[in-house]
Amino acid sequence: MAVRITSGTTNRTYLKNLNGSQKAMNRAMERVETGRDFQRVSDNVTKATRAISVRERLYRNEQMTDNVNTAMEQLNMAEKALKQMNDICSNVQSEMFKCLNTPTLQAGKDSFSAFLDGAKDEIMRLANTKYNDKYVLGGLGIEVAPFKPNEEGNMEFNGVELSEMQDKTQMINSIKKDYGTSHLCTACCKDCINARTNDDIDCFTLDELKDLSKEAIRLVPKDSRRPEVNVADTSTYDRFLLGLEKDVDGNYYDESKKDDYHVVWDRSKSGLHFTIHLGERMSDTEIAKEVSDIQAETQNFYYSNGKPVKYSGDSYMDIGLDMSVAGNGKVAPKTAFRTTVDGIAAMGYGTTDVPYNEIKGLQASAGYQGSGSGSNDSETVCNNIYDMMNEMQKAIDSLDEGADISNVIDKISAVMVNFKKQTDNIIAAESEIGVRTQFLETNLDRLEAENTSLKKMQKDIETVDDATEITNFLGYQNAWNLVLQFGKNIVPKSLMDYVN
Repeated sequence: MAVRITSGTTNRTYLKNLNGSQKAMNRAMERVETGRDFQRVSDNVTKATRAISVRERLYRNEQMTDNVNTAMEQLNMAEKALKQMNDICSNVQSEMFKCLNTPTLQAGKDSFSAFLDGAKDEIMRLANTKYNDKYVLGGLGIEVAPFKPNEEGNMEFNGVELSEMQDKTQMINSIKKDYGTSHLCTACCKDCINARTNDDIDCFTLDELKDLSKEAIRLVPKDSRRPEVNVADTSTYDRFLLGLEKDVDGNYYDESKKDDYHVVWDRSKSGLHFTIHLGERMSDTEIAKEVSDIQAETQNFYYSNGKPVKYSGDSYMDIGLDMSVAGNGKVAPKTAFRTTVDGIAAMGYGTTDVPYNEIKGLQASAGYQGSGSGSNDSETVCNNIYDMMNEMQKAIDSLDEGADISNVIDKISAVMVNFKKQTDNIIAAESEIGVRTQFLETNLDRLEAENTSLKKMQKDIETVDDATEITNFLGYQNAWNLVLQFGKNIVPKSLMDYVN
């Protein structure tokens, strides 16, 4: 049976093939122009998902690389500051060694004092070195210069004298120290921390308190939320006991449990001031809890009373080590890079007793015989290089007020002995920066290698082979041209074409 194919059917079929050929050519042209295997997620869901994952890893890797470069630049700034400090300290040692000679000191006391004044200014400037609005030796989160001199001329960090600071290890050791009859107790541990090194604080059982006069007693029940109760004119021990408040369970004072009560006596306050604690003295376990509190602190330095020095903690940067942060905000050290350079530790904190045999040894090397130790076996000096310069300058200036030159030389000698040791700490801090920089360089090499690998992976997933795609495009283009030419033979001429 014959089948009649109309011109309309022929036209529709031709146009369909023409559009298909054009679409294929356009898609091939787009792949050549963009170099991409797909333009939308819907084009290839599997590859698009892998591409997104690789891009995320690549973006994070680039962030980590930027962080490493920033950390390296910050450490370089800190290293330069410490190197200049070391150079200044070397000059100070050289100049101050001349002061151990009496005629030289007498003749040049004004120039020596002026020299120390300039050296102190340089140390203060270097201590406040900045990089990208961050003080590289200034701890964590400080927006103003952290190191400043106080009215006495001593260096302070965030308002705290460096000579009065303790580090975390010293603070823990002071908690563990045996204070004889002084105890830390459950109810007053915070108060005891504030007076841990105060000889005016002591602790008694009620029996030990029997024979003591009582003029003013402040009662603080353990864990009580009620206001403090003051009982005056307790002339007898019995009335003293009757004045006790309920314990934490709501029970009145129980004579049979009086060994569980204890009294903290603060002799520094006017009159006889007692704090009654309805709880046992702190046990070794409870002291250990206090130690764990110190260990969990994010700050590195403390006042002598146990209060942490604000902004003295460490700052960390994520460099691709899967940074982990605990609930207290403390970063797990092995999961991030510590960018802080501890300026407090580098320049020194606290005080040191310098034995007179070391002082005499230094003086002997200078050919000078000091005044001797007198009634003392040692000389107490600051550990901070700025404060030590300040002490030497004050000693030299005291000559104008008639101070004995032998005593002045003894003081300068004592400071110089400690100054040399602290200068060695600055050198050690420089060396530590070198080790950390080397770690960053190794980590940077790892990140760059990973970055290269990820980019290759991204190219394999997202991009096309140019030669193959150009060849494909030319094939589709030739097919398009053939379809156009073929159309002249099957598409009937219109009336207008005939007229033409």
